Amino acid sequence: MTDTIEIEIEVLRAEARVEEALVRLRAHRATTNPTDLLDQEVALLLDAGDVDAALDCLDAAMAQIRADSSLQVTITLKQVEILLLADRRDEALDVLRDLAKTGKIPVAQTHHVIAFLLDLEKFETAARLGANPRVTAGAGLEPRLGMVLEHRRILAELGGAFPDEATFEATLARFGQIDGFYHNFRLRSGRTLFDVAPIKMNSPVETHDFTFREWDLICQLPIEFAGKRVLDVGGADGFFSIESARAGAAVTYLAPDPLFLQRAKLFAHHFGVEDKIEFKRGLLQRSFLHLNGRYDLVLALGLIYHLDNLALGLRTLMELSDTLVIETATGDVSWTEDRQAVLFQDHDPLDFDWVVGFFKRHGYGYVESTEWAEYVNRYPKSAGRRLACFSRR
Repeated sequence: MTDTIEIEIEVLRAEARVEEALVRLRAHRATTNPTDLLDQEVALLLDAGDVDAALDCLDAAMAQIRADSSLQVTITLKQVEILLLADRRDEALDVLRDLAKTGKIPVAQTHHVIAFLLDLEKFETAARLGANPRVTAGAGLEPRLGMVLEHRRILAELGGAFPDEATFEATLARFGQIDGFYHNFRLRSGRTLFDVAPIKMNSPVETHDFTFREWDLICQLPIEFAGKRVLDVGGADGFFSIESARAGAAVTYLAPDPLFLQRAKLFAHHFGVEDKIEFKRGLLQRSFLHLNGRYDLVLALGLIYHLDNLALGLRTLMELSDTLVIETATGDVSWTEDRQAVLFQDHDPLDFDWVVGFFKRHGYGYVESTEWAEYVNRYPKSAGRRLACFSRR
């Protein structure tokens, strides 16, 4: 029963029928468990841009499940997530402090708490929690959070001063040993980042000019950067945000990974454009539109194959802008109905021809870079990738 209702709600979300989805979900919950599919209701309220109603929903659920401490923690952490999404940082910190006072945080939830502490730039507190042997032994603690703290320790060694070029490159090399880079950069010394640090293992990059070639071909698409408001979704190491800023755009960088955020800020400072980029940690959600408005251009590079419910993700991108640049991996599949895109999960094979048709049905024109397709097909790791610009007619 739950599987059926979940799919139905996901279809309605993808079609932006939020009110209808809420009515259907609440009718289902009235005949089952009042806390069943709580995350779905909260997500729908955020889709509608109603942060206060989402928090009220969590408060009401909390009153019904006082006896289940593990669910209480889950709901409390969801409150923190929503408050951070709404940039109500002081309130989020108060909620976290209240949770810490209870002393009932399960080991399996500590990685979420550390992530929120990093969001709030409470690095020392996050480090103390991460150093707790009982916590670090927990299977739920993501190694990536430890990488963020290691980056922080390396930066602390610099004493707050921005290093000279040799020290900067040595710092990048140390970062690369912790975790490789997705993006290449041309450094001031004349070398590139990949000359001094390794490429991330799951990156599609197989040649040093990959990132530069992609940017050159993006600039050949029918788009402008100067004076435009640009959103870079899933901005990774920040190359495309930085290049957009250098081309005259006011940029918002959005990524869920605090490690990438840390690196992107460092590169933005190095290239002198940190005042032109607003850095935000988070996921692509329709609520982002309600909180931040629309953009002249959205960059979705290496993004859409990471989405769950691809149809919903593409609708969200459309609501954010009339002009989008999409670069993505594809798969050898052919979809015959939209339901297949609704059920799409991160890294499933993706039918790019369906994506093109979906945009066209919603009034977008389409220009693809055939040069990019020819370039990436030279290399096994990047074969089949596509780059295109979609603009509403």
